[in-house]
Amino acid sequence: MRVVVTGAGHGIGLAIARSFLREGALVCAVDVSEENLAAQLGGTERVQLVRADVGRDPRALAARLLSGGDVDIVVNNVGVRSGKSFLAIEPEDLRRTYATNIEGPWFLTRDLARQWLATGRRGSVVFVLSLHAEAVRMNPDYSTSKAALAMLVKELAVELGPHGVRVNAVAPGAIDTWSTASERSRAHIERSSRPVPLGRLGTADDVAHWVLALSDERLAAYTTGSVITVDGGLRLHNWLHDLYTDAEDERDTTAF
Repeated sequence: MRVVVTGAGHGIGLAIARSFLREGALVCAVDVSEENLAAQLGGTERVQLVRADVGRDPRALAARLLSGGDVDIVVNNVGVRSGKSFLAIEPEDLRRTYATNIEGPWFLTRDLARQWLATGRRGSVVFVLSLHAEAVRMNPDYSTSKAALAMLVKELAVELGPHGVRVNAVAPGAIDTWSTASERSRAHIERSSRPVPLGRLGTADDVAHWVLALSDERLAAYTTGSVITVDGGLRLHNWLHDLYTDAEDERDTTAF
């Protein structure tokens, strides 16, 4: 089994790459940072390190990957954001986000899918989305790009399903992928954990487990066009919790 993971040099992508390695897969780890790839996965057996900017030339990347053999699974994990508000975003900011988050995965997946269809191979595609495909993050370039991918999952599932290609996604919530060494980081984690029903932030491994499951024909052979939310229940957070101390308080206060 040969697997492509984009954005594999850190965070969720790195956890996904390592999960597939533990399952015995050959992993093509793609990242824009050669330093991150070498530091995290360099020297690891069954890993091909691929330095590439997915948004710059996804077709060349696909050709390079296919030149090394058949690909069975592609995990479109890479994602960027400008960190700017709607009023501050410039055209070049939006183009970069959309090129990396939408166009890159689109054309990388397309060229791999063409190969699958030409050879009769059953492939699997997993996109890493976000809760912010539906919920505001105040990073509009990022949120709108993830919303576009959510619909792309459905479109591809319908178009490629008759050819035996499955397309699914995971939508992470608040995932701790940064260092907890600083006091500021610890305070942010504590604050971010409050609205999560399970009482903690997610880990990159929490997401990687689901990517692995969706890719596995033994577990998900009849699953396509699905988005698995991995958020500890964060999407269920009710704004009333910010106004009332508990459910009884809310019922008493609003009994009029």
